Amino acid sequence: MILLPNVVKGVVAGLLSGNLAGINYGTPGADYMARMSRRFEDAFESHQIQQNFNGDFKIGELRNRMVIGLDYYHQNIQSTWRNFQSNKYGSLFGYPYQNIFDTVNIKEPNTNYYNFERNRLDGLYQSSQVAATIFGGITNIYSTYINDVLNITDNLLVNAGLRFDRFNAKGIFDGTKNEYKNGYNQSAFSPRFGIVYQPVLNKISIFGNYQTGFSNVGGNDENGNVFKPEHSYQFETGVKYAFFNGNFTGTLSYYTIKVEDKVRTNPNNALFNIQDGTQKSSGFEAEVLGNVTKNLNVMFGYAYNDSVYQKADSSVNGLRPVSAGAKNQANIWVHYHFENTNFMRNFSIGAGANYVGETLVMNQYPDGALVSPAYTLVNAKISYDKPSYSFTVRINNLTNANIWTGYTTIYPQMPRQVVGSVALKF
Repeated sequence: MILLPNVVKGVVAGLLSGNLAGINYGTPGADYMARMSRRFEDAFESHQIQQNFNGDFKIGELRNRMVIGLDYYHQNIQSTWRNFQSNKYGSLFGYPYQNIFDTVNIKEPNTNYYNFERNRLDGLYQSSQVAATIFGGITNIYSTYINDVLNITDNLLVNAGLRFDRFNAKGIFDGTKNEYKNGYNQSAFSPRFGIVYQPVLNKISIFGNYQTGFSNVGGNDENGNVFKPEHSYQFETGVKYAFFNGNFTGTLSYYTIKVEDKVRTNPNNALFNIQDGTQKSSGFEAEVLGNVTKNLNVMFGYAYNDSVYQKADSSVNGLRPVSAGAKNQANIWVHYHFENTNFMRNFSIGAGANYVGETLVMNQYPDGALVSPAYTLVNAKISYDKPSYSFTVRINNLTNANIWTGYTTIYPQMPRQVVGSVALKF
């Protein structure tokens, strides 16, 4: 299922705006949902070979813990998408369009949502199937890396490392020509640095680190220049602590991440892409793990993330990416193990909740935002443990909340679920 609030891009947009008089697909509030189906056939193969050389030695009075490694990773993914194009049950505003079953007005109270069911889809794949779309291909990654942790004093450590990756994408196999196409090669260096200072040894650590990463992208611009990997640059600082003999531990941290060389649509030639986009994220994270008593454990976490496109397609520039997820997330879990009472001895109970704030399903100009509402997922469990056996009952989504997740697409999550298990210990 895909959501089309008011606008359809590319050729379809031109077709609709030029032929359907009186309908303005850029008008806020003209909200439609397009229901879509594909069939997937996937094959996945991978293997990895890695060799690490570890050393723990001193140069003068300075302790070094070093690793030097080689890594080879091979992956072969072949994914076939079966498509259809039919006007039997519906189309995209009267025009046949691949994979679209129909469109419905989400504000229309009499919309028949139950037409979208398997028997009719099976019929479309039999009668109206079009050429399959093939994705995937063969990828080989050759890597080497070195990293060293240096103890300047017992309280002060520094870390430095460098990684080199050679990425080889063989491309997608074309069975009609017996050859691979759209293959490419890319190389990337990824340095990292870090420092840890413990003002109170083994109890409080103040840290900071800088690291880089990359994501391989294929394709080329209108001048034939092959795209290079997208690069990310992350800085993080914070404090870790361990109090009361390690019974309470936690982390408070702040981070900022900038991604450069993102591929975006060429504003001067929509048929090609250019590689000059940027995206920035910053946020705060907190985590607390505590043993309140011998038998009572608590865990709490919170995360805040602010993300924005700083240089991107005009439809999303300055907006929050839908891939960034919710701005606010939190979780809590409490667990207690009974030992000293006759009735509840060997029982354990636990309960917790995960909160996820509002999530953007779509966010672009001129249509605005489609928001998946915030939700709280509550889970609980009870178990009985003996040396030779155990029983456990878990209740997922205890409150039977109506939860939807995803971005660009929306997926309903499972309602209340009760799961029991029995384990025998030999």
